[in-house]
Amino acid sequence: MLILIWEGNRFLILFSYRQFTAPFKALKRLLFLVPANIFYTAVILVLAKCGGYYIDHHEWKLITDSDSFLYINDTRITMGRFGSTLIKSVLISIFFFGFYGVFHYIMRLRTVEKEKKRCNNKKTKRNCIASNNISIRG
Repeated sequence: MLILIWEGNRFLILFSYRQFTAPFKALKRLLFLVPANIFYTAVILVLAKCGGYYIDHHEWKLITDSDSFLYINDTRITMGRFGSTLIKSVLISIFFFGFYGVFHYIMRLRTVEKEKKRCNNKKTKRNCIASNNISIRG
């Protein structure tokens, strides 16, 4: 289950870097990624719960003992049968956004630094920088 969640979220995040272009690249990516990652993770968690029940009882059935509740300022909010799964998928997705976001920008920073170092070795720095359009922003 962990590998399915990790690889699926990784695929969606890396796919979004290639797929979306300017203008509003970051906004388009987030509007795609947030629901897609949360939905994908929730589906995998529900299938894992069904699979666990099948292993124990040899029949396909989704059993939840009780509803999920969320307490905010002493107010009880009923989340329903899949509320805990939804909360777990949101937290897992936030982790992956942070992890792969940091990883992506570190890689871009290394690429830019290598390119600048290569350009410093050349005589015509202006042509090198203009032709490669060096930028950390993605």
